[in-house]
Amino acid sequence: MRKDLWMDAHGAIVEINRAAREKPTAQFREAALNILQGRIRFDTASWSSIAAPGRVPQDMQLWGQNSSMIDAYLKVRSSDIVSVRTCKQAGEPQLFNWSSSDDQRQFSPKFLTYCEDSGYLNVLSVMVKSSAFSYTSLSLSREDMRRPFDEDERAIMKWIVPHLMHAWVANYALNPAKRINDLEPCDATVMVCSSSGKLLGDGSSFKKILAEEIPGWDQQYLPVDILEAIKRHTTWENHRIKVSSKPVADVNIIGIVRKSSTPLTTRELEICRRAASGLTHKQIAFELRISPGTVKNHLYHSYAKLGVSNKVSLVRVLGSILSG
Repeated sequence: MRKDLWMDAHGAIVEINRAAREKPTAQFREAALNILQGRIRFDTASWSSIAAPGRVPQDMQLWGQNSSMIDAYLKVRSSDIVSVRTCKQAGEPQLFNWSSSDDQRQFSPKFLTYCEDSGYLNVLSVMVKSSAFSYTSLSLSREDMRRPFDEDERAIMKWIVPHLMHAWVANYALNPAKRINDLEPCDATVMVCSSSGKLLGDGSSFKKILAEEIPGWDQQYLPVDILEAIKRHTTWENHRIKVSSKPVADVNIIGIVRKSSTPLTTRELEICRRAASGLTHKQIAFELRISPGTVKNHLYHSYAKLGVSNKVSLVRVLGSILSG
């Protein structure tokens, strides 16, 4: 790679890592694509996680496209030769241009129609192995087929993408606490683990919940049953907790949620707990910074959900729920 291009790519990597530290997870991929667009000009982009070529994406971030294109892609995904070729040469960005007769012959008429409708005509695409059982795909496209991506741009893409994947992992690892701040303590928590199931980090609340459900667990690796469920892209659950996962680059983000034993919302439960302890509507309103009228309305709906009509019954039913 030419020295000036290497310096430009290095600058992008610095900006992407800064975005990983500063951006919420929901905004990171769009911010990263904006940075990349300053080095490799493109009109649209997609960033997705898939189990294998032709499978339904586990998630997809679009840039410069309408979300309706996801539905359009799902109808033709089995004909997506781009994914097949990039998967066979994972880590190596591939160039596609539909003005090339060689490229056209490889695609079905249905997939070519989708490409024309979506502006997916001139493509620079790469797929990397995210974990033992998933891939991450990044595709950039230009509508003008007279401006194909060149070898310099392919080299920049190859240099940046591994750093981009690591930044994505770092961003996800930095943000879990922010996403569960509004939940009841120990109702939900997340943990990062490797593809082999090794837990990465402290994760004391995660380990506490799982240890309660699986006595004798070593707290170093995910239990075998849970790891097998993750490899099948399914959730693992028992009558008390539900465990799900999301692949991010070469790790997995594992989430545990306690199943609710109450029909009440979090706010209703907060208010009922205080009412059962003997606080008045005004005192509850003062603690939660809401109006007494709001407290009254929440209690009205909570009584109906729990099938009670007075505070004595509320105390009895609430005690049964919280102890169970």
